[in-house]
Amino acid sequence: LRTVHGNKTDVKDYLVGEYSMGKCQAPVFDVFEAFINTDNIQVFANAATDYIMCLMKFVKGLGEVDYKEIGDCVQGSGYSSTDLCLPALDYLRRCSQLLAKIYKMPLKPVFLGARLASLPMRTQERSMSSDDGMDSILAEFDDKTGLIQVWILLLEQLTAAVSNCPRQHQPPTLDLLFELLREVTKIPGPGFAIFSVIQLLLPVMSLWLQRSHGNHSYWDVAASNFKHAIGLSCELVVEHIHSFIHSDIGYESTINLMLKDLFKLLVACVAEPAETISRVGCSCIRYVLVTAGPVFTEEMWRLACCALQ
Repeated sequence: LRTVHGNKTDVKDYLVGEYSMGKCQAPVFDVFEAFINTDNIQVFANAATDYIMCLMKFVKGLGEVDYKEIGDCVQGSGYSSTDLCLPALDYLRRCSQLLAKIYKMPLKPVFLGARLASLPMRTQERSMSSDDGMDSILAEFDDKTGLIQVWILLLEQLTAAVSNCPRQHQPPTLDLLFELLREVTKIPGPGFAIFSVIQLLLPVMSLWLQRSHGNHSYWDVAASNFKHAIGLSCELVVEHIHSFIHSDIGYESTINLMLKDLFKLLVACVAEPAETISRVGCSCIRYVLVTAGPVFTEEMWRLACCALQ
């Protein structure tokens, strides 16, 4: 696993092989299959971070040459990298499903290497203060085994890959990301799902928006996938609002924070010089108000009015 996300090119070439859909399978996928099906949960826990980081190499375009602009890639070999990306995404899905099973176990293994999954403080987005309530929400799910940190690593890597992987990989990566973001509302639970939107999804969407640097030509090729992602983000936030705002789980303040951050992102879209992005920002604000407005609290309407100003 470490070899594939390392720099030993000759060994990497062997592991990837001449893999193309309908031809032969890259030898490294035999390793993934054996690893995810192991009967020894501690074996999985010991190398889960290496497993995730290795698979992300295929999602991000192993064997491709990156250009300066994010998502601009060309083929560096004879095979289609999408043939490697799609099975890698499926193994990441199975990884998340296994993490959910382990989370429900009364005695969980300790996940070695979980320190690699520690999230950096996103000071550029906000100060991680007690006012956010994010620390206390995370503490509800963190049992000190490292499982939650590994789960965050998986979601963080997928979220980041959405904006910086080859463009042909973006649609299937988006599909898996939002599938997993919905699944975590059940296990570990709503608080973790809201945390993932605030701390992972919305900051990455903001960074993706900033990558144009006011250059209209960037959106000629990037607009389609960005609009898809922003639409899916709005749908997810609206679902969370409908599901949790009037429940008794006590997350009203963090739901307000999630809505505030979403409006901030959408207003930034409206301010974008490229008309196609500006229009999608307007459409998304309208969508959120029409679909979630009926269940808005007074504070949520205040946030909406501030955004409209």
